[in-house]
Amino acid sequence: MAQALSTSEYIQRRLQPMRRRLQLRDWLLLATRTLWLAPAGFALLQIIGRLTPLPSLLLWSLVPPALWLLFILGALVFRRLPAAQVARRVDLELGLRERLSTALELGSQKAENPLAGQQQDDARTFAETLRPRMLPLAIAVARRPLFAALGALILGVALAVLPNPQTAVLAERAAVRQVAAQIADQTQQLRQQIAQSQTLTPEE
Repeated sequence: MAQALSTSEYIQRRLQPMRRRLQLRDWLLLATRTLWLAPAGFALLQIIGRLTPLPSLLLWSLVPPALWLLFILGALVFRRLPAAQVARRVDLELGLRERLSTALELGSQKAENPLAGQQQDDARTFAETLRPRMLPLAIAVARRPLFAALGALILGVALAVLPNPQTAVLAERAAVRQVAAQIADQTQQLRQQIAQSQTLTPEE
């Protein structure tokens, strides 16, 4: 026969869907507030690539957006809210006057008195009614980070599309390296020919 869950354990179980809801909302908020970092990094690398010759500029410019994406995905996968924090936030948003968080604290302290028992029974009864939809997913989107992201994106794309004066410098350097490589090959071939001719010449 399965052992009955304590009030604290039962409340934590009922808070699991609420935790996922809160974590998703926190993730959406984090994503919207840090979104500007991706296009800003792209635009910054494009600016640097116009001030100094930078090979594979487009690939380097994609590094900041890729890092931001990895950070955001990591936050979604690995960030976990503690049960006590979830209880406090649910209490606050649903106006429960610390009902759930107090029950969890009393459960961890294993308090045994009539008042504690009544409080935990009351919290357990309310925990049965918890549903994720009670916590709205709507977030307060700050406009400034979104406008910054849009501006950086427009700037970065414009810089990537418009002609870059450093392209000619990179092409010239590539041509110089190619000529130097050809000269080195010719020099090596000449040395081999000289060595062969000396080998074939009869000794006097």
